[in-house]
Amino acid sequence: MDNSDVDSNYTSEDESEYSFRNSSQHSTYSLEMHRNEIILDDNNTNQQELDNEGNENDEHQSNRTLSDVEANQITFKFKSNITSFYDKEKNSEFVKLLIKLIVIDMLPFSLVDSIYFIEFIQKLNPKFKCPGHITLKNEVMSEFNSRHERIIDFVKNIPEDFDLKQKVISVTTDNRSNIIVACRLLKNDFNDQTPALDFIHSRCICHILNLAVNAGLKFIENLIKKLRKIVKSIRRTQLYLEELERLVIAANHTFKHPILDVKTRWNSTFLMAECVLTLKEDLSIIKSRHQPLQDIWLNEREWEKIEHLVTLLSQFHIATTELSTQTYPTIAYARVVLLGLLVDLNENRNHNYPLSEVLLAIRNKIQEYWVHIDKMTHVLAFFDPRYKTIAYKNLEINEILEPIRNNFSDSALSNLPSNNSTSIFVQHLSSVRQQRNANTDELLKYWESADASFDIEPLSWWHAHSTEYPILSKGPELFISTSFFSAL
Repeated sequence: MDNSDVDSNYTSEDESEYSFRNSSQHSTYSLEMHRNEIILDDNNTNQQELDNEGNENDEHQSNRTLSDVEANQITFKFKSNITSFYDKEKNSEFVKLLIKLIVIDMLPFSLVDSIYFIEFIQKLNPKFKCPGHITLKNEVMSEFNSRHERIIDFVKNIPEDFDLKQKVISVTTDNRSNIIVACRLLKNDFNDQTPALDFIHSRCICHILNLAVNAGLKFIENLIKKLRKIVKSIRRTQLYLEELERLVIAANHTFKHPILDVKTRWNSTFLMAECVLTLKEDLSIIKSRHQPLQDIWLNEREWEKIEHLVTLLSQFHIATTELSTQTYPTIAYARVVLLGLLVDLNENRNHNYPLSEVLLAIRNKIQEYWVHIDKMTHVLAFFDPRYKTIAYKNLEINEILEPIRNNFSDSALSNLPSNNSTSIFVQHLSSVRQQRNANTDELLKYWESADASFDIEPLSWWHAHSTEYPILSKGPELFISTSFFSAL
């Protein structure tokens, strides 16, 4: 009951009777009776104290005003009424507001488990049932489970805003599950916009490499922590740095501070390990002079693992650098990079290889994504004249050309010029004949030709050879332009 509805004639007994009538209709009847008895006892106790005070100080009793009594009555009414206004619908509204608070202010789910937060909520509303962090997390995920639909709506509007609806043939993203789901739905919407080629969702190769390396590094987390501890000790101790600088300069080398990695960036871990190995000899001299360094120094087996780690990760560092710095990266080159890494990972290593678990985890992660990449890039990589003969490993010529022949036929037919004065049936037969010629002559001729120079741009090469390959040259603009790199 709102305080504004309370008048001077309304007493605590009336309130108790009101609560009695309402509580008798639900399962909290006995609890309500017990609570009312306590409140009435408090009321009688307060009244008795007032009487005693009046007997001792009659001259002050006359100074008590009606407003004082009303204030006491209002307090009692609030106590009696606090449980009656609350219901499940109200609780649901509070939970929604709590979710909004957590999400917008980016607060941790564990906030609701804090004893001080719980105490605060109980003071505001003792009947509010605050959910735990697991329940709250599930509520949040349920509330925002349709994010991929919002991503689709946003992305679909971009081509329309820039009048590119008929020109979008692919999208490149990272490998997050919500992005993959969004692009799967987006593909269905865009397929009718590019009849010559299905809409392509390509996954960023650099992100795949990042996921693969991180999967491997999990097996040597403790070793990396120990190496990081050595680097931190050197960087924060001025004496060590001064001695290291003198030793490096004495060897006619340029002194650089040891690199400390960022835990979430594997390439920085690689650079840290590489730097420490470069300075290992000088650091060993400093270690021999100072006991604190001796206490945290790696043993020979651990140093051996660090050396193998640098060798292993160097290939991924080179691959990431090359993919990120190319001004004209293509799908064919991305395919070549992944194949090259798989060849390196599959090289014969004896059973005593110190990082066998790391290597196996990295290889398995790349192969997991290779299933998608191989199928998606088979046709696209064929039209890069620089890498066409090295982009296919352990495949017979028919296995290479058949998917290209099947996928390119529709695009070739859709790009053939039409002659309005020619019978439609003649056009159909001519198209079939030209398609067969392209499949039997141009494909094989192009495949057997020498690879183009690595420094040439593929589209420029196709423009220069358009008369030599009149049918094939109609497709590369669609096939080559798709990028496999995002956020480079």
